[in-house]
Amino acid sequence: MKSVTDVAAFFWNNPNLTGFTLESYSDGPFQGLFLPKLPTNLEFICILHAPNLLYLPELPGTLKILEVQFTGLKELEIPGNLQRLVLGRVPLLKKINNLAKLNSLELWDIPNLAELIPVLPAELETLALFNCPAWLPRLPDSLRSIRISNSHIGELPVLPESLEDLTIDKCPNLKSLPKLPASLKKLNIPGRTTSFWLGETFIQF
Repeated sequence: MKSVTDVAAFFWNNPNLTGFTLESYSDGPFQGLFLPKLPTNLEFICILHAPNLLYLPELPGTLKILEVQFTGLKELEIPGNLQRLVLGRVPLLKKINNLAKLNSLELWDIPNLAELIPVLPAELETLALFNCPAWLPRLPDSLRSIRISNSHIGELPVLPESLEDLTIDKCPNLKSLPKLPASLKKLNIPGRTTSFWLGETFIQF
């Protein structure tokens, strides 16, 4: 589908649609500046490789998962019940609204991350950052999994007591970790020499 008309026809012919993926690597990118009105019972939307797409219509309240990458979006209004957001390579994006209920956040190549998301959602459980700047605010108490890859981050904030899984990959400026919570079940730091506190014990490897 390369035009707004194509997408509108697809929605019209599938009124009970609960999810869709707009991905157009093989036959060229989606050419529209916007999408038509969306079906009201969508739970999943994935939009990939639509650099001309500047606007999204109102997203349905039923939406649970949203993935947007390689688009020209300038603003993103999140429905209140969204559970998972994957966002990457959106260089024109200046504003994201309504992240409060989000429990999973995955971000790729977002240079203005501190401006877009100055505070992490209070109910967030999973956070993944790939190729993002050295940015990490206070971590919410609900957080259970963190993955940071290809970052220049030099220091991690205090880790929440709920944390179970921590992966740090290709972060050359990070030389040590803060004290690890007793809840931690999995620690993955491939190819690095580092040091950290595990309980009352200082470990270096």
